[in-house]
Amino acid sequence: ADDKLFKRLATIYASNHEFMASKQPFCGDRPFPGGITNGAHWYPLTGGMEDFNYYWADCFEITIELTCCKYPEESELEGEYHANLESLLQYIEQGYTAVRGKVYTSSAGQIPTIEILSEDDSGYQPKNITGFQIQSDKSRTSFVYHRLLPPGAYKIRASTAEHTSAWQNIPEITQNQVFDFDFRANQASAATNSPTSNNQVTHQHNHQQLEQFFEKMTKTCPDIFR
Repeated sequence: ADDKLFKRLATIYASNHEFMASKQPFCGDRPFPGGITNGAHWYPLTGGMEDFNYYWADCFEITIELTCCKYPEESELEGEYHANLESLLQYIEQGYTAVRGKVYTSSAGQIPTIEILSEDDSGYQPKNITGFQIQSDKSRTSFVYHRLLPPGAYKIRASTAEHTSAWQNIPEITQNQVFDFDFRANQASAATNSPTSNNQVTHQHNHQQLEQFFEKMTKTCPDIFR
């Protein structure tokens, strides 16, 4: 269902790598157009974590083959770091091309389902996801969701076993743009808050700033960064 999204994530990583998107074959293998391939088409695998996490936990994972050698020499690591640096940063940024929000229900047992429909004619149909519970009291339970999406126009709604909200239109999503949609699924009318977009995107492409950040965190949280 999310083949379009997985291809986009893989293409962003490969195209920002120093040589991954080259048409030349590496490691004696056949070349991959644009540096990407479908994993099952490359070789079959049963019990992979990517499929399990996608189906059961709504996670989007890709496998990245970096070198021909499973255990490269220490002298090669710095070159691999620079070859993959921009790819890693661009890949992380894709978390900001998404729709997210909260769903409020009347009880913890009413786990909401988030449905999203594409408004274009490409045939792309995002997989439904479920909310993740973050808070519960006597009056309501709060769930959160965060759904990566390729750029495009969509509509969204939240539903439980008892209630379904009305469809809400998501404005055209572009690169590095997050839209917030909250739902109240404990009412038949399922009133929604006005959507807001977050266009303030941080591009952490300054290597010196990243080094300074990690040095600061190493001093602040030594038990974590050791």
